[in-house]
Amino acid sequence: MDKIQTIYIDKTYAMLFVFVICLIFFYEYVRYQNNKYSTSTVNTVSTTEPNNTVVIIPPNDIHRHHHERDYLLNNPLRDYDVRVFADPLTPPYKRDDYNMDPALLYPSLYSYSSRGQVGTFKRMGMLINQAADNTDKYKFLILMGRQKYRGSNTYEYYVTSMSSESNFKLDIPSLKKEVFSGDTVTIPELGDITYTASVDKLLDFTYNPDWI
Repeated sequence: MDKIQTIYIDKTYAMLFVFVICLIFFYEYVRYQNNKYSTSTVNTVSTTEPNNTVVIIPPNDIHRHHHERDYLLNNPLRDYDVRVFADPLTPPYKRDDYNMDPALLYPSLYSYSSRGQVGTFKRMGMLINQAADNTDKYKFLILMGRQKYRGSNTYEYYVTSMSSESNFKLDIPSLKKEVFSGDTVTIPELGDITYTASVDKLLDFTYNPDWI
C-alpha cells in the first residue's frame, strides 16, 4: 500500500514539474513574440499628417512625437483655433492668448442663460451680389446666424465664402434683426457691396396628402 502511495505521489510531482516547465516555455515564447513585434514596429513606425504625407519617425523620437501629437489633439485652445479657421459653423471670434472661458468649450456645464438657452450658429441662407458676374468668387456668400436667445428679436450673423480658394469669415455686428428673403445687407470689408438675402426654407413638418 505504501509503495502504491509513493508511486502516486511521484507521478503527481512529475506532472506538476512538467506543467511548470510548459508554463515557463509558454511565457518565454510570448515574451519573444512581443519583443519581435516591438522591434519591427520601432524600425518602421510612420505617421500620416493632415496633408496626407507619410513621415518616418526615428526610433528615439517615437515617444516624444506621440506625446506631442496627443497634446495637440487634446488641446482645447488649439481645437478652437482650428474650428474658427476651418469649420463654417464656428463664428470668427478670437480668444484670449493664454486661456479661454470654459463656457465657450463646455456650455452645458458652465453656461446657464437667464433668458433661455442660446442657440448655435447655423446656415440661414445666402447673400447674393446681383450686380456681380457669375465668375466673381464673392458673388455668393453663405449667411450664418443665430437668435440671441429664445423669443428674442435680436440676431447675430457672420458670412463665409462658398469658394474653397478663399476661406474666410466676416462678422456682421451691425446686422441685428431677423433677415428675410429680399432684404439687403452691406458688407464694408468687401467694399461696401450690397447683397440681397435669400433665406433657406425652414425645416418643419409638412402635410403629405398621400399618408391620409
